[in-house]
Amino acid sequence: MPKLNYKSLVSLHVLISTLFLPVALMLFISGSLYTWEIKGSYDSNEFLIDVEKPLKQDADFLKSIVLKYLNSNQIPHPSGWHGIVKDETTYYFEWRGVDHKITLEPTELVNVAKLNVHETTFFKKMVLLHKAEGSFLFKFYTTLFAALFPFLLVTGLLLSWRNKNLRKIMLLSLSSGTIIFLLLFSIQK
Repeated sequence: MPKLNYKSLVSLHVLISTLFLPVALMLFISGSLYTWEIKGSYDSNEFLIDVEKPLKQDADFLKSIVLKYLNSNQIPHPSGWHGIVKDETTYYFEWRGVDHKITLEPTELVNVAKLNVHETTFFKKMVLLHKAEGSFLFKFYTTLFAALFPFLLVTGLLLSWRNKNLRKIMLLSLSSGTIIFLLLFSIQK
């Protein structure tokens, strides 16, 4: 195995950090805004559709109605979870995706259902991807970033330790960051 010298460590650090910079920025931005309850939104369209049989709380039955509507209107199928969502008085079928979410619910009329197509805004899509609601490839990409992020932190420490001008700043910053984290962590209730 080749020896990892200073120059190759710098090159590897730069290569990995720049490769994952876009996903890092997306995760940092969406995560920090989500912390403040900024979650993005949907642009929604409501449609009243005729149904052959009255709706019932059967996920497969409701999905078949949604599929028929989506296919006849050339709307792509959502990529994520689907099922029935209930509250105390009513229920609806929901099918989630990163680009859009579909809901189907009964109306007062037995043979009419309300179907909503909720198109995600740009920021809502970032939040959904952050919450791992994207494709397998995107989940793999973000997982790879998460696995390599500690490497970036450690190599950053090692590279700054080697440089005498950066060593003092790094030690001061590391100490301050650790103290701030421990203080804030300890006062949480």
